[in-house]
Amino acid sequence: MSGAEGTGEAARLHLYPLSTVMLPGASFNVDVRATDDAYLPVGVNAGGVSYETNGLGEMNGTVFTAGMAPGDGKLAARYESASGDCRVTVTDKVDAITILNQAAGTEPVSITLKAGGKVDLTAKAFKNGLEVVASDTSFEWSVNGPIGTVSPEGVLEAYDFTGEGTVVCSFGDTKASLDVKVVPEGFLLADFEQDRSFDGRVGTGVEASVLSTNREFVRFGQSSLALSYDFDLTQDGASAFLPFNMLLVENATDLSFWVYGDGSGNEISAEFGTFVGLSTVSAGKLDFTGWKEIRLPVPVSARTFTNLNITRTEGGASKGTVYVDQILSSRGEYVDHDAPVVLLSVDGRNLTGLVSDDMDGEIPASRVAVTYDGKPLAVNYSLEGQSFTAVLPAADAYDHQVSATVRDLSGNLSRVFLTLPAEPKDESEEGTGESGGVYAAEIPFIDTAGHWSESYANYLYQQHLSEGSETPDGIVYRPEDYMNRQEIAVMLARWLGVMGKYDDVVLPYSDTAEIADWALPAAKAMYALGIIQGSENGDGTVSFLPASLLSREGIMTMIGRIQDKGYAESDMDFTDADKVSGWALPYVRSLVGQKVITGDAGRLRPLDPVKRGEAAKIICCLY
Repeated sequence: MSGAEGTGEAARLHLYPLSTVMLPGASFNVDVRATDDAYLPVGVNAGGVSYETNGLGEMNGTVFTAGMAPGDGKLAARYESASGDCRVTVTDKVDAITILNQAAGTEPVSITLKAGGKVDLTAKAFKNGLEVVASDTSFEWSVNGPIGTVSPEGVLEAYDFTGEGTVVCSFGDTKASLDVKVVPEGFLLADFEQDRSFDGRVGTGVEASVLSTNREFVRFGQSSLALSYDFDLTQDGASAFLPFNMLLVENATDLSFWVYGDGSGNEISAEFGTFVGLSTVSAGKLDFTGWKEIRLPVPVSARTFTNLNITRTEGGASKGTVYVDQILSSRGEYVDHDAPVVLLSVDGRNLTGLVSDDMDGEIPASRVAVTYDGKPLAVNYSLEGQSFTAVLPAADAYDHQVSATVRDLSGNLSRVFLTLPAEPKDESEEGTGESGGVYAAEIPFIDTAGHWSESYANYLYQQHLSEGSETPDGIVYRPEDYMNRQEIAVMLARWLGVMGKYDDVVLPYSDTAEIADWALPAAKAMYALGIIQGSENGDGTVSFLPASLLSREGIMTMIGRIQDKGYAESDMDFTDADKVSGWALPYVRSLVGQKVITGDAGRLRPLDPVKRGEAAKIICCLY
């Protein structure tokens, strides 16, 4: 190294970057530094630096912007007697282009936009494998298909209706495209889960409006609106209505809701508030029973969904009850019958989940529930990435269940679960069996070792759902024994945590006295919750039949009555699927769709009595 002392005055200028390849119209900031005659750094006043662009572009302060013509040369700078330069190449050809999301800085495979939404795109260009300097306006942006418009700066703005196409970014003969899907934007007006304002709401000709929790009359979630009408309570004997007074999304084009018809033949319609008064749109006749999705066009300038009307028709019944669930307004035709897709993975003690939904696009954290052994698990949720992460408790001597349930805007439910195995048993060291020890947990059952349901039975014991039965040789689970109705009632009541909470309930069963004392609290809870309804005797009475065996489709039906409504009902390719009873079919298909029921060698065996080992597996998969 030279030990010479410098003059402290600028003798040379050094421009960075030393060499730049860029597109016409692109800009970069020139970093000018100075050294004296001994190459020691000295400061310069940026305002005192002059530049010579040699026809390559122009300077504005310290920012160089390339001209529109290709060229190669030196960008020179001078400060007092010091000078320096860097090389600039303005190219008219590139080898590759990639399109990125400006805000996220990511390179998407495709983009889904809400109708009327927009996204700011940017692009990178490459030559000889190296990125060149570019600006959004360096490229030509265009769209193919009915998706919207794109600005010269790459801002894609979607139309107010649905469509599919591509956005194209090009420079010369080099192009990149990105698939774009424009989906309707939906807004939930009511799902009747938390809003109690409809209980007892008054309307003309409406005898009662209450939130019903009878699962037969619930389409999504746990409750729906039951609307009982009586035309004798109206002035004209023909026009009943219930006020809704729900504010619609701006520029709404569609309204949808589900109705459980009463087969009365009367007409149902929606009344909207517009700038010029009320406007009524017919939803057709109530000539059906069961659930039906109603879709209506929203009148232009409508601001509110004002009333739900029921009008008596010639030959229509004078009274009846209909049920309403899941009311949405939307821009565009918003039809979503598909559940979200949920993926779970575990790496060590780190849980990762991914959520996707083609229609909703983004699902907020409030509609995602993650549990660990049935208890809420705190997660970090990213709306932009549609993902969540969590740190799981340390492994111990027991199996554990983690699950994620996601509900989309339309009420469709999806659920996935994973079993986290116990800490491996290590015979080489002594241990205590406690968390962090080297031995697996001691399970009291003497008859489950090696049985296919061993881990499930052990899990029920760990969760205090099954205590087993004492014998002279020890405690047994009896995995191959069939379960009777009172045993199932106890297991389900413990799973729900409702044992002893309905002890004041009076059971209507003719054989209540035959229910064992240890099962009576569970039987009362199951009856109060509508899960076990009893069997009709033909003389107007019902029986609980506590000692009777329960079929596999029977336990699936009970569980289906417990679960929220909205899970997809899967097609079934079992060889004996046709043997499922009609009353059990939706519940069986739902549990198959959730992969809680996987069958046995291609068979479902719906009419076979359920074994204790089978029941253990079903309950474990629901945690």
